[in-house]
Amino acid sequence: MSDAPNTSGVPAEGPGDRVLIIGLDGGSWSVLDRYIELGHMPRLAELCAHGHRSDLISTNPPITPVAWSSFATGMNPGKHGVFGFLSPQAEPDSYLPPPVRRDSLRAPTLWRLVSDAGLRATVLSVPLTYPPEPVSGHLVSGMFTPDSATDSTYPRSLAGELAAAGMMPQFRLGARLGAATSEEAAASAEAMDEQAVAFFDALDDMTERLRRAALRLESEPWDLFVAVFMATDRLQHVLWDEVVGCDPDSPLGRRLGEVYAGVDAAVGDLVDAAGPDAVTIVMSDHGFGRCAGNFSMSRWLVDEGFASYQPRRAYGTARRLAGAAGLRRLARRAMGRSSLGKTVRRSSLPLKWSETRAYLQPGTYGGVRVNLRGRESEGIVEPGQEYDDLRAELRERLTAIRDPETGGPIVSAVRFAEEVHEGPEVRWAPDVIVEPNPELGYHIAPGDPAKSELVWRDPKTRGGHRPEGIFLLSGRGVVRSDETATARIEDIAPTALWLLGLPVPGDMDGGELAGLFDGAPVVREISRGSDGEGPRADASDNGESEEQSEEDREEILSRLKDLGYVD
Repeated sequence: MSDAPNTSGVPAEGPGDRVLIIGLDGGSWSVLDRYIELGHMPRLAELCAHGHRSDLISTNPPITPVAWSSFATGMNPGKHGVFGFLSPQAEPDSYLPPPVRRDSLRAPTLWRLVSDAGLRATVLSVPLTYPPEPVSGHLVSGMFTPDSATDSTYPRSLAGELAAAGMMPQFRLGARLGAATSEEAAASAEAMDEQAVAFFDALDDMTERLRRAALRLESEPWDLFVAVFMATDRLQHVLWDEVVGCDPDSPLGRRLGEVYAGVDAAVGDLVDAAGPDAVTIVMSDHGFGRCAGNFSMSRWLVDEGFASYQPRRAYGTARRLAGAAGLRRLARRAMGRSSLGKTVRRSSLPLKWSETRAYLQPGTYGGVRVNLRGRESEGIVEPGQEYDDLRAELRERLTAIRDPETGGPIVSAVRFAEEVHEGPEVRWAPDVIVEPNPELGYHIAPGDPAKSELVWRDPKTRGGHRPEGIFLLSGRGVVRSDETATARIEDIAPTALWLLGLPVPGDMDGGELAGLFDGAPVVREISRGSDGEGPRADASDNGESEEQSEEDREEILSRLKDLGYVD
């Protein structure tokens, strides 16, 4: 295989022999089409005109860690084991387990399979890739990387090189848009205060760092290249109404257009650098829509008698006292190394477990977990008939919830874990999966059972996730078609393997989208890692990873609290 572009003038047969995957986190056609029509995204318009576009159906729930894990593995959560922002497998006896990390995955990633087959993979800023695993090229971890991490790249020396050149991606947005700024912008759209300016500047910096790092890494040999841009998601959460409806000629409207133009320019640069012999896939982990407000699942469970409220206890008090005494770091380390640490974290959730039959599983975007005897450390619900009856009651009563203002249903469907997921990891999933009504778009939030409000508005979540993301194919061998067909996020990994001429593992849930291409790729001979069914890798054999420190745990939990995913 040659990395040089085809300059002979003779059309090459079959699909391109390299695969470029560009992720636009939270990308939605309803938004992107608006900015294409306004002229801010000419490169995306060009790719659409010459390729195939459709919706890309996300996971259930359609949230960052779950969706990107299914993208990376080609599997449903019942196989890869990630059901939300926290990892119950890491602490089975805890009601508040640690945040998920790359080593929470129970299945090999696409780039691991490509590397094991002897090809070259480069991965940039994909969520849930920290701590980084060894690949046959380069890897820069993405969202959920702690600020203090010194091991965020593979090889490790890459971090210093990118930082010295001002290219090291930011793991979280440094500036935030406050409630007052957001509301005032929505009312006038005539001016932006200092906080709003800083927010947009931080978004631009995030995209520019990623663009420059991607171009630097694209200059190295590669067969698979994956890069994810996050600005779209961050912007749409806090300014959804303005993103889809602001006067494009107002100061705010022009600034919004500049953000999408910056993302579009980055996409164009990456496609140009990949050359004509590559296939480009532009995709998102989920779509977006209006968020009518937050629904407090914890408050509802208490009100309906499924859970019993109890004020927060030891953990919060211990943290405040330790911080006041200047001993917080020492206290966190000591707590993290002992069973006492797990005990106080468990008691930090404001529920009385001896009287709680069901609770919101933290970090799952609305998943309800039964407090089951023999499974939960303080479970009270008996397995069997009592468990079945409780889930049936929850389903019936949750689907009856109505919006207090419109009277419309807040919940569109309630499903059991085994109805949604399949595989050996289903035991870690929420027992009851609550799907919000897409027309209202409520965020099923933890909330505070101590407060009386069941529904509240939050400027940080004016836009919310939808299952329909974006899928766009362009490049050599792609057959131009309409938007009638949809793909699943699990289809991306097997399609990339197929394009690279590699076997698709039989346990992947997705399938290769061969019908979207003219011809078939050349099947490659596997240089190593072949076992007859395709290159496989044990998920635990990903290099040495340091155990998650208490400091890192608390930092990521703080971020998730800011986003409304844990309380």
